[in-house]
Amino acid sequence: ITIEFILLKDGFTPLAVSLQQGHDKVVAILLENDSKGSKVRLPALHIAAKKNDTKAAALLLQGESQPDLNYK
Repeated sequence: ITIEFILLKDGFTPLAVSLQQGHDKVVAILLENDSKGSKVRLPALHIAAKKNDTKAAALLLQGESQPDLNYK
């Protein structure tokens, strides 16, 4: 599966929306097929932290693509 992250009309990615709505399985699928790496994960990590969602944060921090703390 190849998934390209797109911005929705409100400016959020499908990953961000899935995190905000608590859809852990969708988050996992999107992360498994992540082609954008840390550019998508870091804003998503902020959402998980704001929601105190440790499960989603752990998923975001897994794998080869680690969030870039200097990403703006």
